[in-house]
Amino acid sequence: MALLLTTTLNSKSTANTEFGTIDLGQTVVNLDDVYVKIETISGDKKQLMVFVSFKGFNVSGSKTYTFSPDMNGPNIVKQAYLHLKTLPEFADAVDC
Repeated sequence: MALLLTTTLNSKSTANTEFGTIDLGQTVVNLDDVYVKIETISGDKKQLMVFVSFKGFNVSGSKTYTFSPDMNGPNIVKQAYLHLKTLPEFADAVDC
């Protein structure tokens, strides 16, 4: 189970020099076909931490999310993916 995502990354770049911090401006990168996979889940019945990896052409990264599981719902991994799909950054993600 995983998600496939097309997204845009926005980041502000700075450089620290001996003269201070220099603002290098805003960088926008469009990413197609980013593979999103839950690597680990930990926590308790009140709150779970979900460690997610992102992999695509020349890009990789990770991020941690949290959610409250439903102990009467589907298995925890399924719940974690369903939770991710409720977040704005995964609005257009599709199952793969």
